[in-house]
Amino acid sequence: TINGLPTVSGVANTQTQSGQQVRVTVYGYEFSATNAYAIVSITLLSANDPFSSLYQSVKKLTDAEAKAIRPRRVDIVTAKAGDTVESLAARMAYSDYKTERFRVLNGMAPGATLRKGQKVKIIVLG
Repeated sequence: TINGLPTVSGVANTQTQSGQQVRVTVYGYEFSATNAYAIVSITLLSANDPFSSLYQSVKKLTDAEAKAIRPRRVDIVTAKAGDTVESLAARMAYSDYKTERFRVLNGMAPGATLRKGQKVKIIVLG
C-alpha cells in the first residue's frame, strides 16, 4: 500500500537489442474497483532508480486539489518579425526555465534562432 492505495510492483532485469543491461520496473495502483494506473520505467541496470520518489508520491487528489489544477495545453504559434526564442518562451505557462523548456519542446539547440513564419509550440494554460 502506498498513500492508502493498494499497490503492486515488479522488477525485471533484461537487455536492449543493442545489448545494454537495463532494469524494467512496474508499479500498479488501484484507484477503485474499476480503475488502476501503472508507471513503467526503464533504467540502466548499473544506475540507482531515479524514480523511487515518484513511485511513493502517487496518491488520490482531494476534491480541492483537483479543482486547483490548471491544465496546460500545447499551442502552435507562427513566429512574426521581431519574435525571439526569449520573447515566445516568456509566454510559456511556467514560472521557471521558460527558455530551456521552449528550446526542448521545439528541438532547438542553444543559440538557434527563430525565423519569420516558423511554427513553434508553446505551453499555455488551458
